[in-house]
Amino acid sequence: MFAERRAKISPAEIEQIASLKRSCLPNYKIAETVEISLGTVEKYVKKLGLQIRFPAVGRMSPNKARILGYLHGDGCKHRKFDKWYYDYVRLGKRYVPIKTMYKKPRPRICLEFYNTNKQVLEIIRKTLQQVYECKVGYSPRKYALTVKSARVVKDLLSYSDVACYSWRVPREILNASVDIQRVYIQAFGDAEATVENHNRYRIRFNSNNSIGLNQIQHMLRTTLGIPSKLRGPYARGKYYLEISGKKWLLSFREKIGFAHPEKADKLAKLSEVPFKFSHA
Repeated sequence: MFAERRAKISPAEIEQIASLKRSCLPNYKIAETVEISLGTVEKYVKKLGLQIRFPAVGRMSPNKARILGYLHGDGCKHRKFDKWYYDYVRLGKRYVPIKTMYKKPRPRICLEFYNTNKQVLEIIRKTLQQVYECKVGYSPRKYALTVKSARVVKDLLSYSDVACYSWRVPREILNASVDIQRVYIQAFGDAEATVENHNRYRIRFNSNNSIGLNQIQHMLRTTLGIPSKLRGPYARGKYYLEISGKKWLLSFREKIGFAHPEKADKLAKLSEVPFKFSHA
């Protein structure tokens, strides 16, 4: 996911970092352009005094809508307790980090994004870094990304809670442009939608939250002109928002689609199926 660390970087590379940062390029893009690690870029951006303090906080954009879609689909919040911190002590010309224990563990609210597809996790990571320029942890065993930054967590939770039964589509998205609504629905679908292309041909969004699905249904119908049916509750309180019929499936593919490669491939194959009627 990240570039390999190097012992030193040249003055020309430092100048290139400064030039790219002054042109408002995000840190992760600078790391990819210069081919150095993200941590090294953050170090020199801070050293040169070029860091952006609070980017994108309080402003809705397509990228932030994408983050919220993934968060409401397969995200969660939980409390962690920080037991250690790093205190930097000067040693000659260098500052050496020393691991120090807090007197009392400090609680911190974290956000986690889950997805078993690595390409989708990479999209989430890059979008978070592009919007907030924050550090994003990766756990390959859990297929999860973790965000610990207090300002990022506070900003994302200011739009809506993320609990299974209490998340809502934010008002800023419901009243937003088509592009923002489309990106939100696509991200939620990457997390919670299934594409059926065997006995039945349909797309199903599943959730225990009927109010949230109702809001997505409203956006599909009024903004994008795609009809759907809300079914449920079924076992364990599950609700399903279904889109069926070749015309509407192809319309969904054209207007919204999926970033998830497997779901996008299944949806593409539906265009070759010779069916004409909706499956209720």
